[in-house]
Amino acid sequence: MGMAYDAARGEVVLFGGADGPHVLGDTWTWDGGAWTQANPVASPPSRYGMGMAYDAARHEVVIFGGTNETTFLNDTWTWDGTTWTHENPPVFPSTRFAPRMTYAAGRVVLFAGYDGVSFLQDTWTWDGSTWTEHAPDTSPPGRRSGGLAYDRARKEIVLFGGWNGFEFFRDTWTLDGSAWTKDAMTTSPSGRRDVGIAYDASRKEVLLFGGYDGIDFFRDTWTRDGGAWREEAPATSPSKRSSMGMAYDAARAEVVLFGGSIGATTLDDTWTWDGTTWTRRDSETP
Repeated sequence: MGMAYDAARGEVVLFGGADGPHVLGDTWTWDGGAWTQANPVASPPSRYGMGMAYDAARHEVVIFGGTNETTFLNDTWTWDGTTWTHENPPVFPSTRFAPRMTYAAGRVVLFAGYDGVSFLQDTWTWDGSTWTEHAPDTSPPGRRSGGLAYDRARKEIVLFGGWNGFEFFRDTWTLDGSAWTKDAMTTSPSGRRDVGIAYDASRKEVLLFGGYDGIDFFRDTWTRDGGAWREEAPATSPSKRSSMGMAYDAARAEVVLFGGSIGATTLDDTWTWDGTTWTRRDSETP
């Protein structure tokens, strides 16, 4: 699914996903205590594996691409708190599944994904009107399903992991606005894809949870404050999973985690992270 914190409305927004046999196209919001299903006049077609991020400059959530199970997509939609709008930019990235998106320095940034033939390594930005492709001197190897978050304290985008069809990456890269740089890590999570990731602004660190390495699903929690990754030891934790939604809820100073999957089993539980431990917060759920 796609999940992002809508700062203008003070709520987490969730869209789409898949629950096994069904590809979903519903919109939900989280206010810190309960999920509420929205009923927008217009909505993107059902999909999963899209990129999704909040555009703080234009006060709207942006979705790009994904798949409806039969076709890879390359459409752009924005959410204003009431309805979705299908944008028609003159330039846009190619069709792709599982790109990653975040917001930095006035623009939404998109990286990589899979187009059915190739694992991509391109970098794009969205300015509210069009997409622009960038050509940094160095880029991470092509991949899909990595983790991407903007570290606001250090003014850099952090990329971790992903998959290129045969290798589960454990590399960490940062983008400072013009160039990708590979970190020389001493400690990091093991190689994996479909992690949950978010920047925890209260604690000024990137938070990473779970994922999948082709054999095992994980339930470990890691943080990064600009240096090496550090494994946390919370008293309670969500179960093993991948492909969960995660977003930092600024109104309540906590990270929200929803759902995910373990094999063929899809999950619908909600958890919050306060910097020390995870707390289960079940209510009416998507």
